Order: sequence, then C-alpha cells, then structure tokens
Amino acid sequence: MTERICLHSRFTLLSKLGKGTYGVVFKAMDNVTQQCIVIKKYNSENMDGIGITSSALREICLLRQLNHRNIVKILGVCSGKNELELFMEYCDCNLRQIIGGYLGNDIIRTKYIFKQIMEGLLYIHENNIVHRDLKPENILLKNGVVKICDFGMAKYSFKTSTPNGMLLQYAPPEILQVMSSNDQNKEAIYVLSDKIDPWSCGIILIEMTQKSSSNIQIDCKKLYRESEQIKSNYLDHPISKFFSEQLSHIKDKDLLVLISGLLRYSTTLRWTCKDAINCNWLEGIDTSKPYNIYNNVNFLKQQLSD
Repeated sequence: MTERICLHSRFTLLSKLGKGTYGVVFKAMDNVTQQCIVIKKYNSENMDGIGITSSALREICLLRQLNHRNIVKILGVCSGKNELELFMEYCDCNLRQIIGGYLGNDIIRTKYIFKQIMEGLLYIHENNIVHRDLKPENILLKNGVVKICDFGMAKYSFKTSTPNGMLLQYAPPEILQVMSSNDQNKEAIYVLSDKIDPWSCGIILIEMTQKSSSNIQIDCKKLYRESEQIKSNYLDHPISKFFSEQLSHIKDKDLLVLISGLLRYSTTLRWTCKDAINCNWLEGIDTSKPYNIYNNVNFLKQQLSD
C-alpha cells in the first residue's frame, strides 16, 4: 500500500538521474529511513490543468496495480497545483549501463537477467497490460534483481492506440507500418497485443549478448520496406534473415532459436513471454535463487562512472 508523501524536508536530493519530456528524475535520501529512493518530478508544462498528465496518471495507476519482484515498486505520490512527484525504490543501475563486455563475457549472468525480464513481462501481460516502451534504459537492476520501470506508455491490451512515442529501434514491423501511415497523414491506429513487447525484448537480447556496449544499428526504413513486401506471406520469412549481420557473433543454436522466435514478422508465430521462459536456452536458470551478477565490482563501478 502506497502512502502520500508531501514533506520535502524529509528528503535530500543527491543527484539528477535523468531528464526527458516527462520531467526530471532525482536520486534522494530519505532522512527518516536512511534509504536512497527515486523521485520522479513530472514537468508542470505538460499538466492539463488538474495537475496531472494522462501518461503520469497511467503510470501511477498501473504501478499501484502491479505487484511483482521484477517491477519497480512505487513508494508514494505527492501532488499539488501543477505539481506531481512519484516516489519509487532506488536501483543500482539500468541495463544499458552494463551492456557490453560485462554482460557479453558471462552468459549465465545474461541468462539470469533476461529470464527475469521475461518473468516480469509475463506478469504484466497476464494483467492485460502492454508496456510498449521496453528498452535497456527502462530495465533496472537492484541487488541483481531486474526491475522493469517507466509505464508512461503502457496500456491495456486489445484496445486501439496510436504509435506515437515508441522508439523505432525497438518497434516491431506492425508498428513501423502504422507509423508509415502516420507519415502519409492518415489516421493510423493499431490494436494493442502482448506480441509487441516480445519483439522489443528480442532486440534487447541481441544487445545483451554483444561484446560491445554500442547500440545495434537497425535500418527501420529497410525493415519496414521488407515487411511490407512480404506481409502477405509472413510465415515463410523468419526475421533472422534481416538481422543476419547483428546475429553473426552468436554461435549458440538455442540462443538463435530464442531470438528468431521473438523476432518473427508474424504476430501469430511470434513467441510469447511464456514461450521464451520455457525455451532450451533458459533451461536450468532458477531466478528464485540469488546470483551474484556484480561479482566484478570494480568493473561495475567503472561502467557506471563512464
């Protein structure tokens, strides 16, 4: 149960963690509990006159509803005239900060993290919610436990929506097609389904298995054109052909099967989170038992300081 927190004297701001169109995120110290927390301060310019944006309202309502070890925990909310702050648990880092050699050189660590992502996402989907904004920056880690965050774009599945706001790098072909319709000044909507997020996770998994920390480069226009050309015959075209360059470093057949399952053109054939959790590549990975993903502490500190 969250509580309303409005006594700012209780908190000491320590640093700015990020900034976006939504507002600013701070790391703060709770002077009562002596624990670090996160304060997400929404931009007052985006308020609609009643002190809250639709995305902020969505995020708060969904975080209150969802209760899972792999979803960031909401601690409280503070609201006033044209002011809204969300208080959440503090995490060590996000996935983007440790992609590269730190993950790429330890396949067990990579499996342990990815399976947790799938378990958290499965819970989200079982509650009929689609996240729609999965990327390494929105996957946090706290003592080795994955915490999925940023639900500002999340919506209930099987409703219609526009594609606005989704990062092209992690968007599936069906979303790219709708975005192209938008470019042509058409009213473009699509039906939300739980097959959108698995595609994003397929891209994330490719990045997690790299030796380099750089983002994989995806020619979204080319992907759109190719998907348009074969959309009447998706079943005969596994997406792995498009990603041949990005997958060239992967020799593990079970891993290739998993990535190919997540990156299917056809939403009918695209794997669900449950399919991924039960795949051969993740067999034997028990996320209920602690695994020290930070065994190289000095390297982690170096990664976070860069």
